[in-house]
Amino acid sequence: MKLFISPFQHPSCLPIEVSEDDWFLSRFGIRCMEFIRSAPSTRINCDLGWREQINQVTPYIDASTIYGSDMETSNSVRTFKNGYNETVLRKPRGEWLPEVEDVPGVATSSTAVTVQLSFSLYATGPSPTARPPGGELCRSGAITDDCFKPGDGRLSEQPGLTAFHTVWVRFHNKLATALTQLNPHWSDEKVFQETRKVVYSFIQHITYREFLPIVLGPEVMELFELNLVRKGYYNKYDARVNPSIANSFGAAAFRFGHSMVQNSYVRTDHKHRPLFNNVTLHEEQENIENIWSFGSLDRLLLGFANQPSQRRDEFICDELSNHLFQAPGAPFGMDLAAINIQRGRDHGIPSYTSWRQPCGLSPVKSWADLERIFNVGSAHRFQSIYRHVDDIDLFSGGLAEKPVRGGVVGPTFACIIAQQFLNLRKRR
Repeated sequence: MKLFISPFQHPSCLPIEVSEDDWFLSRFGIRCMEFIRSAPSTRINCDLGWREQINQVTPYIDASTIYGSDMETSNSVRTFKNGYNETVLRKPRGEWLPEVEDVPGVATSSTAVTVQLSFSLYATGPSPTARPPGGELCRSGAITDDCFKPGDGRLSEQPGLTAFHTVWVRFHNKLATALTQLNPHWSDEKVFQETRKVVYSFIQHITYREFLPIVLGPEVMELFELNLVRKGYYNKYDARVNPSIANSFGAAAFRFGHSMVQNSYVRTDHKHRPLFNNVTLHEEQENIENIWSFGSLDRLLLGFANQPSQRRDEFICDELSNHLFQAPGAPFGMDLAAINIQRGRDHGIPSYTSWRQPCGLSPVKSWADLERIFNVGSAHRFQSIYRHVDDIDLFSGGLAEKPVRGGVVGPTFACIIAQQFLNLRKRR
C-alpha cells in the first residue's frame, strides 16, 4: 500500500495509491483509494505537540451507543413518559426502533469523526457513489430511503448493529415498566436514569465476565486484574487513571474482530436450522429492509448464536476487503484492511515492533524473530511487503501473532486491550 501525494490535494486528504497489478481493483481501472484524515483536536491543556484526533463519544462502558453521548441525542430517543426509550409496535414482531426520514449528522467514532470515504479515480473506471454528509450519513449508499432513529449514528449501518440495539432498547423499556410498577412515585427522569444504570451494568458484566475472558484468555485476565470479584465490590478505583480511549486501542488493537467477520449472515429458525439466505454482507450494509426481507430479528439473532466466526488472523474476508459499503450497481466497494492501516498511519500509531517491549514481550529485531511469534508462513509474507520489521503497522502485525493461551488475540493486542479495560475499570 502506497500513499498517493499530490501538491494540489487538500491537507485532510491522505489517499492510497492502488497498484496497477492489484488483483481486484485493477480490472476496473482504479488507481487511487480516497481517504480523508480524522478531524484534528487540541491537545490536553492546549499544549503544542503532535496531532491528536477528536473523540466525541464517551470512553466508558455506559451504553452510550443506545442513549447517545450527549444530552441532545439522549433526549431525542426518549418518550419522557415512564422512563421509556422511543419504540414503535410492529405486530406481530413486537417493539421496534422508530424509523426517521432523516437523521442529523452525529459523531460516530473515536477514530473516524467527520470522515466520509469513497473511491476516486487516478485512471478511468467506474466509481461508487460517495458517502453523503450530514443527515444522510445513516442511509448513504443504501438501497432504501429509511433508517432507524439512533443513539449512535452507525445504528443502520448493517442489520447486526440494528438487531443488538433493538434488544437493548426493548430491555430498557421492560426494566422501566418493572421499576415504575415497584416505584409509582418515581418521576420519568428517575425511572429513566435508574433503568439506564441497570442496562449499562448488564453490559459491563457481559464485557468483563463473558467477552474479555474469551478474547484475552485466563492468564492475561489474571495479570491485568480484570476478573470480576465473586463477592463484595471492586475497591481499586483510582482517580489518577486516565480512562480515555488509547489511540493504539481504537485505531488498531480493538479492530481485531474485522478479521473474524464472515462473508454473509446466517439466519436460523427456532430449532436452529439454517434458513436459505444468499445475501452477501455488502447487500446487508446500510439496508434496513433486510431486517424485514430476510426474516425477523429473532432469526437473525439465532443465526448469530449458531454461525461460527472466522479465525482471527491477518486475513480479512472478501466482502470487507473488496466490497465494503459497495453502492448498489457498483462492482466494487472499499477495503477495510487498507482503511485500518491508513487510519493508524493518519493517527501516528507507532509500528508493531515498538509495542513489544512496553508490554513486557520479547523484542523483534529480525524476520527470524517473527517466525517464533507469527502464524505459520506470516513472517515470509510480511517480508515480501515491508522493508524492515520496524516498518510493520500495528494493525497488521498484531493480527498475525499467534494467540495467547486460552484467548483469541495475540500477546501485543492482548496487552493493549487489557490495559484499556483496566483503565476503564479503575475509573468507573
